[in-house]
Amino acid sequence: HGTSYKITPPIKKYIMESKIKNNKKSGADIANGIKNKFGVGISRSQINRKLKELGLNDNVGRKSGKPIKKTR
Repeated sequence: HGTSYKITPPIKKYIMESKIKNNKKSGADIANGIKNKFGVGISRSQINRKLKELGLNDNVGRKSGKPIKKTR
């Protein structure tokens, strides 16, 4: 496992609060929010690993509230 030095305490708090506020948010959604708010790029796998540490990880399968993205 790599070192998650980019995930500072304010970013960790943001990850936790955004997942609790809307549990349908994926790691990619949270990564985009961090990029916009803090200007730091963090991979979704790092975010998912942090969510798993906090016990907020998603269950397996498609999220019921998320629409299926159609590609053309």
